[in-house]
This record gives sequence, structure tokens and C-alpha cells, in this order.
Amino acid sequence: MKRIFSWVLTTLKTYSLIERVLSVVFIVVFAYAMFMLSSAVPSVSNKTYTEGLVGKVGCINPVLADLNEVDRDVSRLIFSGLVKYDPVTKDFKPDLADFTLSDDKLLYTFTVKDGVKWHDGEAFTAQDVYFTYHDVIQHEDFQNPIIKAAFDGLVIEKLNDKTVTFRLKSPNSYLISDMVTGILPYHIFKNKEVKDLTNCTDFNRNPVGAGPFKMGDYKITSDNAIKIVFDRFDDFYAQKSNISQIVFLIFANNDLLIKNIADLDAVPKAGYELSETLKVDPVMKVTSYTLPQYTGLFFNTDEMFLGKKKVRLALAKAIDQDELVAKFPGYDPVKIGIFEADLSGKFYKYDILTSGKYLDDEGFKLKKGDQYRKNKEGEELSVQLLIRKYTQNQKLDDQMTQISSYISQKWLELGVKTEVVALESGDFNDAIKAGSYGALIAGESFSYNMDLFSFWHSSQIAKREDGTGGLNFSNYSNPSTDILIESLREVSGKGKKTDRLAQIVNTFREDMPGIFLFRPMYYYISTQEFSVPELDGMVFSADRFSFLLGKF
Repeated sequence: MKRIFSWVLTTLKTYSLIERVLSVVFIVVFAYAMFMLSSAVPSVSNKTYTEGLVGKVGCINPVLADLNEVDRDVSRLIFSGLVKYDPVTKDFKPDLADFTLSDDKLLYTFTVKDGVKWHDGEAFTAQDVYFTYHDVIQHEDFQNPIIKAAFDGLVIEKLNDKTVTFRLKSPNSYLISDMVTGILPYHIFKNKEVKDLTNCTDFNRNPVGAGPFKMGDYKITSDNAIKIVFDRFDDFYAQKSNISQIVFLIFANNDLLIKNIADLDAVPKAGYELSETLKVDPVMKVTSYTLPQYTGLFFNTDEMFLGKKKVRLALAKAIDQDELVAKFPGYDPVKIGIFEADLSGKFYKYDILTSGKYLDDEGFKLKKGDQYRKNKEGEELSVQLLIRKYTQNQKLDDQMTQISSYISQKWLELGVKTEVVALESGDFNDAIKAGSYGALIAGESFSYNMDLFSFWHSSQIAKREDGTGGLNFSNYSNPSTDILIESLREVSGKGKKTDRLAQIVNTFREDMPGIFLFRPMYYYISTQEFSVPELDGMVFSADRFSFLLGKF
């Protein structure tokens, strides 16, 4: 280096003044260019990130991915939608297209961004958008009822190679959340029948998307784990991640995952027990998070005894939510914020003395020497409590048994008889459709669409003679609540929605169609290199990539 510096000085002495100035300027510019080039290297680094998951690959197809969590994770990397969810702002941003909404809030216009390509090099156009939403999702043979319902009745038109419009019958502020659905490549699927989309064998091995990563290697390891390698798509239209390769190792169970922990940079969605096992490793860092989901107790308001409001209030107030949750490490009590409202506190207050008074008021007396309360006709106050059996998941099956046992005991203290009925999935669903229960325990999850319509609007009651009931397990019907739920779709702006939600919470407290018991805590466990300080705002665990790909 000294020799080079000495040679430069000697050479410069032979130059004229102008030549010296120009030479110095050239050296400075060259050095600056080299510095900028070296500082840009991390954006095209060869960093590899490996995750361990438990589950199986079902169908790598974005319009079916929400039926399987591993599929959703895979699809998030390979496919992009018209919009994307930002967990930091809890809002939706343009992704593959920019959009506008008409003043009457009935017409969405999406314009495809320039330079978007599929992983096979084909140009992304409005035809792909129209095909995905009109030809597939709106087709009578499409087999994902959740997404299908969101676009039922919409008029979808392709105006040109860049523009697609969606016309609504009435304003729906939640519709934009359904536009996160990954777009299908028309040039690959155009000759396939919609009913055959669930046959995913070929596309699973070589899916073509327009997302930030493309499918690389796909194989089975010696531990019978599925190993999927995703390579960064360098022609991706937007900012690229410093991570050049993401690897999924998908195991059949936690034991195999733990056995291979040395090969992993992170476990993105560990439950409490797995987190307790892994966090003892000083190399691993733990970040906890929750998702908008809950286990609830739903009262059948169409049942003889549970149709009485004070009976429902009495049964709810007899359950100590904190005492129940304490029996399940790794779970949190559900508060009002489950509806994504800026509200605090609980839905109800534990008060078993008031519970007894309510039942007395309804004519259910507990006479000396009797175990159960009776009305003046001599009928015992009894509740048939329906739970689902999980023969393939002993932990979840045990949890259902524990919850029902706790509730039965608390109601017994109140003088209420409980008959617990545990049914397999098919019989469980049939009982719901028939309304053959007094109360039931079930889990519910919101998607990006935090719409209460499917769960609580009277048009969605579960009990239907034709078996086409919805997810309103309480068979709850209140015209005032219906109006509030409908109005949520029409208003925009966080403040207005929070006001409507607060009113809905008040009607729930008065009517008590059900109670929200608890929701699970999840844990992102990683090495220090890939640790994240917080994961707030996520709706699905796949939203972690919004944090990871933006950070690394």
C-alpha cells in the first residue's frame, strides 16, 4: 500500500496543475463510487433464514391457502395480492395494483403496477386479476366458501390490460381486506376446471407466483420432514429483502422439531410447552404474540331455558374467567379488544351472588335439600353443554374436557345441572345445525376481515332446517345489533368504527349471547441474528414476514 501511495505522489508531480486537479477529482469520485457500491452489497446478500414448522403441506394455491396454516405461510412468500396488510399500521396498502374508491363507496378500481412479472418471466396483467376473482372465486364450483362469500354478488369487469373494477351492491369497508388474496397466473390455469383446483400435486412442486420469493428445491429429508427452499425473486417489482433464501423444514410433530433445532434459525409459532422447552437454550430469543382468535362459550338463545336473558346472565357471571385461564398456562383472558376496538375491560364481571338472584327472579329456586334449582312446574334447570371430541389431538381433547368440567362445577355451585355431550366433528356440526344444545364451547378466528357479520348477525344463525346455517352459534337475533353490525360495513375511519363497536359490546353485555373465555399465546423463538422485538398487530402468523423481510 505504501508503494502504491508513493507511486501516485511521484506520478502526480509530473502532471501539470490542471492534470493534478483532474486526477484528484477522479480519485475522489472513484473512491466514493466504491464506497457506495460496497454499502449496497447487503441488499443483495446471500443470507439464508431457516424456519421449523409443525404440520403438513396441503395445497400451495393462494385461493385455498387459508384452509391450512403451512399452506398460508408458503403462499405468503410465493404469491402477492392486489393489496397487502401492514401489521405495524394495521391497515392495507397497495401491492400488485394501486386502487381508488368512488365517492359513493360502491366502485373499487384497481390499476396494475408497471413492471410486475410472474416467476416464469411472463408479464402480470389485469387478465390475471379478472381470472382469479371472476372466473375462479365467483365460479359455482369454487370450494373455499369463506373467500367465495366475500365476492358473492359483486360485478367484476376487466376494462383493459391494466384495469379491473369491482362494483358493490352496498358499501362494505371490509372488502379491501379480502383483496390480500394471492393472484393466480392465468397463463397456467386457463385450461383447468375450477373443480380441479384442489388437485395440487403438480402445482405444489412448481408453483408460479408474483411474490417476493419463488419455489426452489422441494424434498423429503431423512427425518421425513418436508424441506422447501425459497429463492429470492430478483425481478420482484418492489424492494427486495436482504434474505436471499428462506428454508422451511416442516415436521410431523414437536419432538422431531426439537431434535433438529440446531438446524433452525427460528420457530415462528410455538405453543407454551414448546416455548418452555426451547427458551432454556441461551442462543434462542423469545417474542410472544397473540392473534385475533378465541375460545368461547355460546348460549343457544333458541333453547327453552337459555332463551331467558337472566338465565344467560346468571350462567355467565358464575364463571370466573381469571380462575379458568389460570388452569391453562400460555393463555390470556379475552377482553373487549378482541374486536379490535380501543376499549378496555372485560365483557362481564364474575359475581355468583348476583347469578343466584337472577335465577330466583326467573323462578328457578333452590330449595333446601335439593341439588338443582327448579321452576314452579318442578322442572330442573339443566343445560346440555356441547363440546367437540378431538381424537387426533389429545392435548386439545383434554383441554375441552377440562373447560367443560370447570364450567359444570361452577354451575353446580349455582344449582344448575349440566350434561356434557362430546361429539366427533361430523356429529358436532350436525348438532349445531339442528340446535340440539343449550350451550357449546368452540373456537373462532377472525381473518383480516374483522367483520362481526358472519358470527353475530341474525341472518347467520347456525340452526337452519335446510342445514345451511352460519357461524352464529348462539342463534342470536337482535334487530338493534344487526343494524349496528351492518353499519360497521358502511363507515370508514377508526373512530367511527370504535363507536359502533362500543355500542355492540353494550348490547352483548345486556343480552349475553355468549362469553369469550381465553385465547392462546404464541411464541416466535429465534437465534439472536433473526430476533424481533415485537410482533404486535399480526392477524396470522404469516404476517411475521412483514417484520422479517423488512428488517433483514
